[in-house]
Amino acid sequence: MPRHLPLRARLHLEPLEHRRLLTTLAGARIFYNGSWFDGNDTAANAADDGAIALDKSAFFSNVLFDVQPLTANPTTDSNPRVFGDKVVWQGTGGTDAGTDDEIFYFDGNTIIQLTENSVPDRNPEISELGIVWERGNGTTQEIIFWNGSESALTSNAVFDGESSISSQRVSWQQGSGAALEIWSYDGVNPPINISNNAVVDVQSYADAGQVIWVTDSVPNRKVLRFNGNSTAILGTSEYSIEDPRSDGVYAAWEGFKAGTTNDREIYFYNGVVLTRLTTNTFGDFDPQISDGNVAWWGGIFNDFQISLYDGNTVREISTGIRNQFPQLDGRNVVWQGYDGQDDEIFLWDGYKVTQLTDNTVNDTRPFISGNHIVWQAASSGVGTSQEIMHTYFTHETATVANITSYSRGINGIMVDLADLPAETVLTADDFRFRVGANNAPESWADAPAPSAITMRPGEGQGGSTRITITWENGAIKNTWLEVVARGNDSTGEFNLNTGLTTSEIFYFGNRIGDTFIDSPPTVATTTAADELAARFNPGFNQPLTNPYDFDRNRAVSAGDQLIARNNQGLLFKLDLRSPAEVPAGILVATDADDSGIAFALAIAAKASEDAEASSPLTATNWRPARFRR
Repeated sequence: MPRHLPLRARLHLEPLEHRRLLTTLAGARIFYNGSWFDGNDTAANAADDGAIALDKSAFFSNVLFDVQPLTANPTTDSNPRVFGDKVVWQGTGGTDAGTDDEIFYFDGNTIIQLTENSVPDRNPEISELGIVWERGNGTTQEIIFWNGSESALTSNAVFDGESSISSQRVSWQQGSGAALEIWSYDGVNPPINISNNAVVDVQSYADAGQVIWVTDSVPNRKVLRFNGNSTAILGTSEYSIEDPRSDGVYAAWEGFKAGTTNDREIYFYNGVVLTRLTTNTFGDFDPQISDGNVAWWGGIFNDFQISLYDGNTVREISTGIRNQFPQLDGRNVVWQGYDGQDDEIFLWDGYKVTQLTDNTVNDTRPFISGNHIVWQAASSGVGTSQEIMHTYFTHETATVANITSYSRGINGIMVDLADLPAETVLTADDFRFRVGANNAPESWADAPAPSAITMRPGEGQGGSTRITITWENGAIKNTWLEVVARGNDSTGEFNLNTGLTTSEIFYFGNRIGDTFIDSPPTVATTTAADELAARFNPGFNQPLTNPYDFDRNRAVSAGDQLIARNNQGLLFKLDLRSPAEVPAGILVATDADDSGIAFALAIAAKASEDAEASSPLTATNWRPARFRR
């Protein structure tokens, strides 16, 4: 079954300066401030507990995943790579029971052994073009390509290695010493020497129809990129440059900072300008790039952290210690990190960190493609063999359980924090609030400032501290509210006051006048059908959960009908999958605009027709009922 680990289980060991942070989130609720159920008291106090929306909950967009082993044998399987649901790796033995490494391929359904010989086959890479790997030892190593059948791209008496594959090209380095050159194969024509010079060329990386690599030696080190026709210089340095990566016009690499011999920094080329992303006094290593995002690891004395550049800012996305070897696809980043016992696999999905493994063996060197992740895991505590693990992750998506229909909008929430020190005083600065109506919270605007924040130690869930936060009526309506309880991470800007090791992020929605009956799968809509539904279900002394009592005054009356009539529209049910999945035929708003209004009107018209057809009354022969409280 898909699962997610609770936040409190994600990390077991923190750096010394973090270990006092023991506060955990015990609950997050929404309530109807100023309603009959809290005595129409707009002040934040204990009476508000009676107005908690019992049928509503916060939306956390938890990552769902299911880890599956692809191998289970007494030999070593390692170096997995993934493209979509297809995986390749090297494994000792195989059908010939030899002691050399062979190449194995999982096509999404079946594991196929691609090689069977007495020489090592290692370091496979995969793309839609095919699979490439290296065969042999020392100076006799060759490059092998497979796209349904095997072919040797090289056959010579020199070393061929460091192979890379993209959607359109294979690249590798050939030779030794000063004679090292970069070669490329486009899947059709014979391989060509694309460096073809008298200096050292190393560390090639294929990207679509391009190849990037490092050329020459200190003090004339350069980063070159071949675009299929010509070669351009992207960067130069009199100091060392290593590990170049490319993605379209973008590129990144690590290099020594001027005047130092041990401080590696990360450099980013945006197609026009070269920028140094890091300015610190410790090493930064192994940059990876995707869609203009760059991830790397750096630090000192095991305090290694994963950093991410999103095109605008650099942030640390990891906590704990010994975080290394990130890989990314779009905004999703995976890496290995130490949990106090062994190495585990972590995922950053653009919003928060999820720990994907929690066991007693080392899980290392993850790779990601879309929503598929692979890594190698020790099959025993002594590490006598390695297995290949795979998971496909997705996200929970918001439902009507995360959206209220309250006519005053979102005007009250409660956040319960367990083990919060008694002397702590929290203010609005310990939270971040944003509002928006699309699937990209990073584009949302700041929410209106709260009108009040109060704390009640011991009165929250399980004896926790209850923090009640209120807004003016109507200040936040027909939209989503993002709440960040700021912890000691980059999302919380390293806030220590809450005592949270990592920030807690959750959402509440509001769509005034929506009964949520027969709600479409991806949107909450207020239509004429909701107005009619309120008309056909009048009554007094209604419970807090009555779907037709939009103003929460315990009476369903003409007032509720008018609320629905005056608030027709839609709110997308928040979907933080990347990309969000929307059924065909629905026009998706890509920003906080009105691009989905045509769909809203179509939904409203259809819902109105359905409601009237199911009732003996029609829109032309009914009159609003009069109620007296």
